[in-house]
Amino acid sequence: MALLLLATTAGFSFAAFRQYLVYDQQRQVLDRDEQVARVLTGFFTGAIDEPTATYLLGGLEGALAARAYVVNDSGDVILSTGRLNVPPAAVPPAVLQQVLWRVTPWSGTLAAPGGTDVVAGVPILLGRAVVGGVFLEEPLAPATSRAAGLLGRLLLGGALGALLAAGAAQWLARRLSRPLVALREAATAVAEGRLDVRVAPEGPEEVAELGVRFNQMAENLARLVEDLRRESALRDELLAHVAHDLKTPLTAVRGYLEALLDHVLTGPEAERAVAVAHQETLRLQRLVLRLLQAARLEATAGLPESVTRFAVAPWLQGLMAALEPEAASRGVALALEGVAVAEATGYPDALAEVVQNLVDNAVKVSPAGARVRVRVLAEGGGMRVEVDDEGPGVPPELAERVFEPFVTGDRARSGGSTGLGLSIAARLVRRMGGRIQLEPRPGGGTRAWFWVPLAAPGREAEAPPPLAAGRVAAEDR
Repeated sequence: MALLLLATTAGFSFAAFRQYLVYDQQRQVLDRDEQVARVLTGFFTGAIDEPTATYLLGGLEGALAARAYVVNDSGDVILSTGRLNVPPAAVPPAVLQQVLWRVTPWSGTLAAPGGTDVVAGVPILLGRAVVGGVFLEEPLAPATSRAAGLLGRLLLGGALGALLAAGAAQWLARRLSRPLVALREAATAVAEGRLDVRVAPEGPEEVAELGVRFNQMAENLARLVEDLRRESALRDELLAHVAHDLKTPLTAVRGYLEALLDHVLTGPEAERAVAVAHQETLRLQRLVLRLLQAARLEATAGLPESVTRFAVAPWLQGLMAALEPEAASRGVALALEGVAVAEATGYPDALAEVVQNLVDNAVKVSPAGARVRVRVLAEGGGMRVEVDDEGPGVPPELAERVFEPFVTGDRARSGGSTGLGLSIAARLVRRMGGRIQLEPRPGGGTRAWFWVPLAAPGREAEAPPPLAAGRVAAEDR
């Protein structure tokens, strides 16, 4: 296509330039012919005889490199050098008519035996009468040669320009296509599941920006897939734990009920079986309630209650009194060691659930005769609640997962733990904009604490303190 365009352009250029050169040559020949006519006017007046006129005509032919001849008023050649074989009728009648009868100079091209000539004719006047005319002819070859030379130069320049343009186009195409090809290959790899593929942002600004956006999309997609895998694993683990936690009490209840129906147990043993079945039923109820609470927290983005201003000390004292019977049944004492916050603006029911879960967990891991200590501190524009136990501490293999659902230190659930308490507590604290952590105590045991902001709605509290070494925190994912 480029070569065709180049050839077409060269052809038009050649024709236009050749026409210009022919016109210029015609004008120059006509100018010289008028000069010759002025010289040879004396031949018609008798001032110059025929030998002298023939001599002058031969000199003019040599100087002008043209053929010159003189015609009378009838158009017959009456004077020539005889060296250039001028025919008796040198020019067409129409040209003679214009020069001799219309008294108008003429220039143009005429066919000649060796090619094409440029011809000019000028009338010679004596007074107002036309007595003859002078004609000059010269070959058209020089104009054609100059036009052909120009065409060659045009073709050469066009070829060089086409080569340069092709090279520039190829370089630009590679520069544009290389990042686009890389993007296409990366997109294919991502479609095949290779989510770690990235591209180097390069090329023009728009293409480089496209590469940056592709990398961001791949990052988000990889993160989404990883979250989905994690959720799938947690869902599978949840089903396994729920099945385990339901199977154990249901098996016990079924066994005791079958023994009662078959009258295998009677008297005190029957009463004990009923009591155990009742305890297992309560355990099932707690598990179902915890599952429902966890499901509600998963399905909703906020908290079921509104912000309320409440007195902290009476609120916490009532909560401790409700927890004391369960702790006493395990031989564990509860101690409220101080409340440094008088009033707070927050979610008292959600806070009570968090404190109850932390105290319940501390009681279950503490040995008989131990003491669980609770205190409230004012810190960073919020309230910090600490629960210290005297248990064995958090196993290292569970330290990073202790706030996940169904994670406990007792995989057999012999202590009756569902593994949902700390998970629910962590979710509630995060919903309130706080943090929850577990850390080992210097003298043994574990300290569980959480911090929540207590500012009124619309006001920002200060950021919580940074984590110390060895702490385990539940963070928003």
